[in-house]
Amino acid sequence: MKRRYKVLGVILSLLVVALASLALVLSHESPCATAPALPPGAAAMQAMVYRCYGSPDVVRLEQVAKPTLADDAMLIRVHAASVNPLDWHFMRGKPYIMRPMVGIGAPKDIRIVGRVRD
Repeated sequence: MKRRYKVLGVILSLLVVALASLALVLSHESPCATAPALPPGAAAMQAMVYRCYGSPDVVRLEQVAKPTLADDAMLIRVHAASVNPLDWHFMRGKPYIMRPMVGIGAPKDIRIVGRVRD
């Protein structure tokens, strides 16, 4: 067998192992974490949060610390809201290709955040 076929075979094998490992890591789902205690003296607010990927059952109404706002941001009180397909994909964590952006195993940002376009 020629040396180039052996080298190509090794490279192809490494590529298959790397892709299989990546698929396994991206499909991993961590168990739902419990809500941490609020820091003493922190202002609290209620928010819909999800601490793990899954069906709509993972969304909970919890007391969370009020976020600190940047100069170009504002905090608004919401009386009613709806979800769109993008929120659904964030909550489910599927397709798996989006997990490197939003968190592998569990979401980085636990709040279901309204997104405003310019």
